[in-house]
Amino acid sequence: MQEKKGRGNLKIALVKTGGTIETAQSYGIMSLKDNADEDISKLLLLDKEKYKIDFTVFAPIRILSENSDCIFLEKLSAFFKELNFSDYDGIIITHGTDTLAYTSAFLSFLLRNVDIPVVITASNLPPNDSKSNASNNFTSAVDFILEQSESKLHRGVFTIYQDISSNVVVHLGTRINSADNFLHNFTSPKNNPFGLMENGKFTAIALGENPTRGDLRQEFAADLRGICLKNKVLAILPYVGIDYNSFVLNDEIKAVVHYTYHAGTLPVLCKNSVLPFIEKCKSVGIDFYLAGAKQEDEDIYESVGPALAAGAVVLPKMTWESSIIKALIAYNQSFMTPIEFLTTDIAFEFI
Repeated sequence: MQEKKGRGNLKIALVKTGGTIETAQSYGIMSLKDNADEDISKLLLLDKEKYKIDFTVFAPIRILSENSDCIFLEKLSAFFKELNFSDYDGIIITHGTDTLAYTSAFLSFLLRNVDIPVVITASNLPPNDSKSNASNNFTSAVDFILEQSESKLHRGVFTIYQDISSNVVVHLGTRINSADNFLHNFTSPKNNPFGLMENGKFTAIALGENPTRGDLRQEFAADLRGICLKNKVLAILPYVGIDYNSFVLNDEIKAVVHYTYHAGTLPVLCKNSVLPFIEKCKSVGIDFYLAGAKQEDEDIYESVGPALAAGAVVLPKMTWESSIIKALIAYNQSFMTPIEFLTTDIAFEFI
């Protein structure tokens, strides 16, 4: 990365991808605003007079995030391949909440080697709603970048979002669970986020569980920006009564990522056993992985053994979202074999 010229105002790239934070509410309907080039920092930033910031606005693709797909991710990938990171002190990406955790994981892998903080943020309600956390989230993202530009403590991808207790939480991009359907709250695994933003300042927490400054500055050998996602991954969550015959395995699918119940189990010793499905995957050259399963040093239930014997491969523990996104990247990159990629801790996704 080339050095930035001069100090001057803080320079932030504002990358708009849509979501509630870019919507307006009218007659009970939330819709994206039409003006893609609008500098929403003028609307969202609190106490504007205390900041000296030059925002450059980009809108490579704007959607409501429930419509996210591989095309959306590819467009982000292509955009960041062309962006000159050395022109900026930080990047803020506005996004929808529904698929925030997936994009956070995706960009964490792609932007592993960037020299500046990249912050993804969103909102619970449109900014014109008095109950919206949009301004708190956006202003905290700015404060985080401002502090890091001075201290050079952290680089990489982070997600900043105010929780239901009004704490503004900083999550690592690969360590954020999707919001739940009742409280609409984001969490980090083991309830150990990277830190908090308090009065405009970052406070690290769970120090023994999170990467250090030195860890964050280590580089990954491969640059994954610009990746195309031609090969697909089938992701399966277990549930009572699951029928594996309903899953269609086409030529685009190169791997199955099957999450487990909390005990690291899945249906094996029952009528709707996963075992024939594992055999079917094997017969057509599709790799089968277990995510969320017990690791080698942990005791397992007897029902898991047959799945392992049938060829299921246990992935290191990471979030459901990181497991899927990492598998998707693994089968579309050429720097490592897929299994090497999946078992290498790239962006602090292993928990």
